[in-house]
Amino acid sequence: MTLGISSKISAYLQLIRLPNIFTAIADIIAGYLLVRSGQIHSVELFGLIVSTSGIYGAGCVYNDLCDLKIDQVERPFRPIPSGKISRREAAVLTAVLFAIGLAGAALAGFWAFIIACVLIVLVILYDCLSKDIPILGSLNMAACRGGNLLLGMSPVAFGGMNMIFPFVSMWYVFFLTTISKHEVDGRPGVSGWLAFSGIISVFGFLLILVGSGWLRVDALYYMFFMALCVLPVLFKAVCRPKPGNSGRAVKMMILAIPLLDAVYIAGVLGVQYGIPVALCIFPAILVSRYLYMT
Repeated sequence: MTLGISSKISAYLQLIRLPNIFTAIADIIAGYLLVRSGQIHSVELFGLIVSTSGIYGAGCVYNDLCDLKIDQVERPFRPIPSGKISRREAAVLTAVLFAIGLAGAALAGFWAFIIACVLIVLVILYDCLSKDIPILGSLNMAACRGGNLLLGMSPVAFGGMNMIFPFVSMWYVFFLTTISKHEVDGRPGVSGWLAFSGIISVFGFLLILVGSGWLRVDALYYMFFMALCVLPVLFKAVCRPKPGNSGRAVKMMILAIPLLDAVYIAGVLGVQYGIPVALCIFPAILVSRYLYMT
């Protein structure tokens, strides 16, 4: 199949899940601002953003390579099963993006490079092994997202209160991944209610941190908007099970990740520091109108 340049570029952008990359960048900015207390070293931050973009994009491409047989039946419109991108092109793109991810991490420092290597291992394990294993697959994906936030924090020695946040992100993404398993059949059942309860527990834990003084009350602004984005669509997905509702819930939960990151920043440094992180939701929303996210 011969495609025009614009169609080929569109297929590549679809393959790397471009909207989702903005949510990965939000993790990096949040983690970086937390450990640098709002002070920015441009080369360091640039390297981390390049790293997460490369690794996340590579993981999405490799995921579609691993899912080719399933996608030929359930999602034949996707770039690889439709023939817009060949398997060889996808494999080369995966390797190039992983290399870019490592190069960006090396630019940011030794620990960034080490964490990037671990992230790549976790991504490959998820895509080709753990994805279809109950609980373990969700834990694997959660570890990838928590590790991404940790990548943003890598320029400064780890420790202290900030180490709670990667685990909160893991907690959130574990339940996000749990309901995403039912995106195609649209029948989350008990796991849907488990996911809904789990997301409520994330909000509850963050409220406890605010109430105990561990986080500033500034965090509540972003928690409010995050709840508006996530809870209504998730509740609808479990109460009125069908593929469209489950898909919208998964999409909104992914889009809300920058708001979760903004909660961390606002809670530690103040509401104004959460703004650049929260703003990552807008390009993600805009691009998601043209490119699918899951």
